[in-house]
Amino acid sequence: MKTYQLSTPPRMPGIYLIRHKPTDRLYVGRSLDLFRRYSDWKLSLTTHLGIRSSAIKELAKQSCIDDWEFSTLIVYPGATDEQLSEYENRAVSKIGGSSPDRLLNTIMPSTPQTPRPPGGTTSPKSVITLEGKPTTYSSAAKILGCTPKQVQKRMARYRGRGVYEVEVEELKTLSEKYRA
Repeated sequence: MKTYQLSTPPRMPGIYLIRHKPTDRLYVGRSLDLFRRYSDWKLSLTTHLGIRSSAIKELAKQSCIDDWEFSTLIVYPGATDEQLSEYENRAVSKIGGSSPDRLLNTIMPSTPQTPRPPGGTTSPKSVITLEGKPTTYSSAAKILGCTPKQVQKRMARYRGRGVYEVEVEELKTLSEKYRA
């Protein structure tokens, strides 16, 4: 793993890792411009603004910027966002499979989620189905012509309405309706 000094990640597409040094917790992400993403994270971890993950936000509030380490896992010159999404999913799955308790990513798109009824001690997860069988966010994104992160955002809206299982065709129909 190539670790860059705070001001020198390359201006290239790739997969990165952020580590909270005191707890050894990890976040895996992707960017078309690793230097810009590093700059965004540095600002977010300092101001606590723009952080969507509640786990990262809580750690950021209890930490200083020196408690965080930004590493470039791999650089993919010329990669598209769709390709990076697949690479990111693989990295999240690999790191999550070996150390799931250390991972700060809120969802592992390459692992189908099973719905849980509301009212449990943890928040219920949503599942996307294809012909009645659970499918991954990546697979759904390919069918819908978007990124897994966009699918994740759509599913969050469904969860907000108390819907925890959605058929890919339903998402496709809604996507086409809103594009028109």
